[in-house]
Amino acid sequence: MLELTQHWIQRITAGESENDIELASMMSAIIDYGDDHDARAMYHFWSAQRQQHVQVHACLEPMMRLGDTELGRELYRHIFRDGILKDDMPAELLHVIGYLGVDEALDRLVHYALAPQADWQQQQAACLGLLHLPLPHLDLPEPYAVRMIAALEHIWGQSLFHEFLPALSCKLGMSGGAEGLEQWGEQTASIDCNAGLILGIAMYGSSQQDRLRRILWNPIWEADSTGTGTCVWTYLALGHVGISLTVLIDDLKQALSQEQNEVVVRHQASALCRMLNLKLDYRHQPIRWLNRNTDSLTELYRLLYGWSSAHKDDSVSGLLAAHPALGSFYMDEYETLRQRMELAVQYEVNADLLASGLRKKHRK
Repeated sequence: MLELTQHWIQRITAGESENDIELASMMSAIIDYGDDHDARAMYHFWSAQRQQHVQVHACLEPMMRLGDTELGRELYRHIFRDGILKDDMPAELLHVIGYLGVDEALDRLVHYALAPQADWQQQQAACLGLLHLPLPHLDLPEPYAVRMIAALEHIWGQSLFHEFLPALSCKLGMSGGAEGLEQWGEQTASIDCNAGLILGIAMYGSSQQDRLRRILWNPIWEADSTGTGTCVWTYLALGHVGISLTVLIDDLKQALSQEQNEVVVRHQASALCRMLNLKLDYRHQPIRWLNRNTDSLTELYRLLYGWSSAHKDDSVSGLLAAHPALGSFYMDEYETLRQRMELAVQYEVNADLLASGLRKKHRK
């Protein structure tokens, strides 16, 4: 177990907030460098705190990211009473036990994914957990996959629905496929439910690159919305299907150069800025096998703010300033992003140099 894990536990025990910036950064490092021993230490600490009626939610992610199936089964044995999640158990545990591959939890996850009385958090957590488990046609009164297909067919095309159920469309082999999910989002779905549709499309893999680019750039999807949290799932979806942020930067540069529709250009400028900020900020891995964006921050910075020559400012910020219909808001947003990226590039370069030095030392 990392010494950092013990130090984090000691400071939380002493009464410090898990939301403290230093402790949150420590937790990120624990997740990056810890192992199953750290996961189990977090589990024991979380269990002890819960017995004192204190919830330490920050423990859940390292339990999920670093834990093993044995830990997942231990959780599974303790979080339900008569098949129902105990009142003092957070909904996120449904996600955790699926992520850790607890096959025997399948029945309970299907229940919470489909139950009308399940709240939004329970439904989302159950669906994310189910993405990690097989859905076999078992010899039960009503096989799991059949029940879920029927539930999806029932809500298909509705405006409001269990938001993350469509994320299972590929896994369930729904006949509408990714094209059907896109039509659903454009024709009838409420923007409050778009995250599950976007994630569902991404589950069909790299063949969906063009479709997801269309969705990102189409204002009616509000794929960059922070109010609904759709922006996070859009960012993850883009990375999973292999869409480089460099391609999106080129898309915006072309739109600015060609003076396309003002509404579309405004949306593209805002959406790209949101995706780049998430590149800097987002560290979670809600789906174990999800492909992550691997773009170099140094390269992204050059494409955003570099000039092609000393006499021509064709950077994104320069093109924004020259565009007749765009106000100073977008320039301010990209200037703030520039400052943040400069710090991140320095960190990336230092990390690369450190890793290179360690590799050379190891070879000696």
